[in-house]
Order: sequence, then structure tokens, then C-alpha cells
Amino acid sequence: MPHIDARSGEVVIRIVYDGAPEAGKTTNIQHLCNQISLARRGAAKSPGTTGARTEFFDWLDFSGGFLDGRRVRCQLVSVPGQSRLLHRRRYLLEAADVIVFVADSRSEGIEEAAHNVSATLRIAARVAGEVPVGIILQANKQDLPGAMAPPDVLRALGMPPSTPALGSVASTGGGVMDTFVLAVRLATERVRSLLKETVTD
Repeated sequence: MPHIDARSGEVVIRIVYDGAPEAGKTTNIQHLCNQISLARRGAAKSPGTTGARTEFFDWLDFSGGFLDGRRVRCQLVSVPGQSRLLHRRRYLLEAADVIVFVADSRSEGIEEAAHNVSATLRIAARVAGEVPVGIILQANKQDLPGAMAPPDVLRALGMPPSTPALGSVASTGGGVMDTFVLAVRLATERVRSLLKETVTD
């Protein structure tokens, strides 16, 4: 079922940024935090993080438009990529309407990304129900030597060929907003379908 805030009546859509450690998940959230208007932006948090890597999650909350007469609130979350923190990843991925899988596009990053994405796809398939969870590949670090093109990263990771694949350079913000706009569209489509199912049940 779609999540509706009992206090405000808002429809909440959740976009979760997943991927291997240091792939660029947190960098995406940071750039979006800087680009989204303060008037629309809510909390931006990184609870419990020690050192450079995300250990719990990064969170950005902001108000969007309307969906079938209800105001929309968008929650962006990036999850820890370390394998020892899979239980935290799983909890957040299970609540996603769309998962943006951020991958290091270089060949040396593909093996670790492939390990992570297999778990991600299993979780998404298990919780999908009648309406699938959207999946987007963001092939990051396109500016670095040896970076593979997004379609090649998609094939190397063994992801379904129908998965949208976008290139990015998250360190400079390149491709970050394009990925986000697509994620919002897919999340909105999923939540609209879930709302229709709720009405007809």
C-alpha cells in the first residue's frame, strides 16, 4: 500500500539510493540538497555516521506537487553500502518506491557493484507485490579513466535490459538532477497505481 501520512494526509514517495561503498550515493543527496529550494526542503540528516562512509543513512525530505488531489512529500534516502550493514540496507530498500542503484562505472568497481545489485534486485522483487518497485541504474564517475558507458555497465552488472541507465559525475552534480527527475516520475507512477488498487479493493 502507498504510505499516507496520517497527520498531514500527504502521500509519501520514497526514493532510495543504493550501491557499493563510495559509489556516490551520499554525493547525490548532497547535491540535491543544495539544488532543491529551501521553501520546499525539510530535514536533511546523516544520523550516526562516523568517518567518511555512511553507516546508517542519509535523508532528505521535501514537499512536491499534488497526486490525485493529495500533496506529495518526497523522501530521499541513501543507504550504507558495506556488506556488514546489509540488514540496514534491507530495511530501507523494502520501503522504496524507486531504487536508484549508483555504480562506479570503472571496471575495477563492477565486481563489488554486481555483488550489491544482486541483493538489491532480490529485495525489490520480494516486496514488489502487484506493482513493481522502479529500478534505475546511475553509472557514476563517467569522468574518470576507464569508465564504461551506461549501457555497458548495465550489461556488466547483469541488470534487466529494460532498466533505465543514466551516466553521471556526481562529484560535480552532472546527471544528478536527471536521475532524480526520472526517479520521481517512476515513483509517482507506482504510487498512483497503488492508490488506484486501494480504491478498488
